Amino acid sequence: MADNPALARLAHSSRVLLLQGPVGPFFDRLAQWLLGRGAQVHRVVFQAGDRLDCQALEPLVFRGTLEDWPGFLGRLMASHGIDCVALFGQSRPHHVAALEAARRAGVPAVVLEEGYVRPGFATVELEGVNGHSTTLDRYRWCSGPGEDEPVWPSSDAPAGLAARMAWHAVRHYLALGLLPPLNPHYVHHRSDRLRPHVAHWVRTGWRWLRHHREDARAVAGLARERYFFFPLQNEGDAQITAHSPFSTVQQSVAKVLASFARHAPADALLVVRQHPWSRGHRETERAVLLVAERLGVARRVVHLHEGDTAALVRQALGVVVVNSTVGLIALRQHRPLMVLGDAVYRRPGLCHMDELDSFWRGARAPEPALVQQFLRQLITLTQVPCDLYAPRHAPLNWGTRRQPGAVVL
Repeated sequence: MADNPALARLAHSSRVLLLQGPVGPFFDRLAQWLLGRGAQVHRVVFQAGDRLDCQALEPLVFRGTLEDWPGFLGRLMASHGIDCVALFGQSRPHHVAALEAARRAGVPAVVLEEGYVRPGFATVELEGVNGHSTTLDRYRWCSGPGEDEPVWPSSDAPAGLAARMAWHAVRHYLALGLLPPLNPHYVHHRSDRLRPHVAHWVRTGWRWLRHHREDARAVAGLARERYFFFPLQNEGDAQITAHSPFSTVQQSVAKVLASFARHAPADALLVVRQHPWSRGHRETERAVLLVAERLGVARRVVHLHEGDTAALVRQALGVVVVNSTVGLIALRQHRPLMVLGDAVYRRPGLCHMDELDSFWRGARAPEPALVQQFLRQLITLTQVPCDLYAPRHAPLNWGTRRQPGAVVL
């Protein structure tokens, strides 16, 4: 993974500026990794949740408006001699402005996100991820003598991942909602109301307890059926709001179900499964059932809260995604794939590149050799092994050698 160009940039930077990270201590762990390599590390916080998560450094507090932010950041980069900016979540308003300010100043920006392949990886790229990713167009990884091939991660999530993520989120939003604000002008990229977040996680846990056995039996029964698989995105996720033609998950549901009703084979089912972090969103389930009823395909649409992703993909006639890690699982299992958003894997030879209406009867499996080559490049050049929600004391065991195998095209 040292062949990742963005990780190499971080590893060889002398003065790094960290902006907002994921909820929890991950950016503290990143700061410790950078400090251990001899770098000077600074961090900007915007609100009380950021401040709670930042314990490894004494942070700089930004107290101005969003309009003030680019000028503040430009002066900060110049005064501290910053030679690399790192941030998590490229679509957050302060980060959109930061990426532009860094570009104008000629300072490299490392963007982190949840892993394209999960669990156990983070996405780490230069300048942008997902629809803004340019890594695979700029670099090629070539293995040298004795180089290990990239390893696809296990499909099993690390023990306690959901509980740790929920714990970090609750602490972060408790601080954001209850502690005195650090910046009276700050507007969060998600709702900062505490009660809806707590209610969401409670419903998520309850629905898992209620549905996981029932849905496991439903998945087993699907082995005797012909079906397409449509895994939903997380409501409010940037993959919907910033990297797709939709504003909401419900809009994607309406489009896919309408096309399925008009053009799919009459004996085929459509299996629609909730996103693991969206079990608590009742509106999405209601939208699936109401749209299916209105279109007259209620008996052909199967809604699941749970369900083993690999099993659902393996037997599907085809997979429809907006921009999901499930798309990569579909490629690896050589299932026909339709991508509706700006996914990094939406490429000729891998996906159905025509309109959705033609997918139901004209879907073709991707080319195996092309899939293998693509996944090798993607994992090596954009993915870094780590658990984003591990405890504070967990070290980042990232490689430190330079990247002789990464060749700029």
